[in-house]
Amino acid sequence: MTFGELEGARTVMLVDMASDPSRLAESWGAVIGRIRQVHVLFIAPEAIDALSALEEVSAAELLQSIRHRSLVPHVCTYLPNERIALVEHSLGSVSVQTKTECQPLEWLAAFLCELPSAGPGQAGVEHASGGC
Repeated sequence: MTFGELEGARTVMLVDMASDPSRLAESWGAVIGRIRQVHVLFIAPEAIDALSALEEVSAAELLQSIRHRSLVPHVCTYLPNERIALVEHSLGSVSVQTKTECQPLEWLAAFLCELPSAGPGQAGVEHASGGC
């Protein structure tokens, strides 16, 4: 997925569970090989536990671990049951409870629409993460 911004095109990668879970390691290997080209990495909630086992970190540490190792500007997920958006970014971490429950890709669409105009820094990421 590519979207436009004032500075040019940005790339978003969606990581979801493979249709054949036994191929997750192979799929994740393909992601890691292209990760430097990505500006926003969204990990579907269904993939969090499996990827954390693959990366040998806790589910709570997965996003931060990926962000620090890969230098992707935004690594995020949305947990619909808790209505929590989690975003790791270059200035820190954001955990925001949304006002309404939405589907993960619905949250991602709202985040991407809001991010360019939300303002700079931590406050801008928090504002963009606020919901659908």
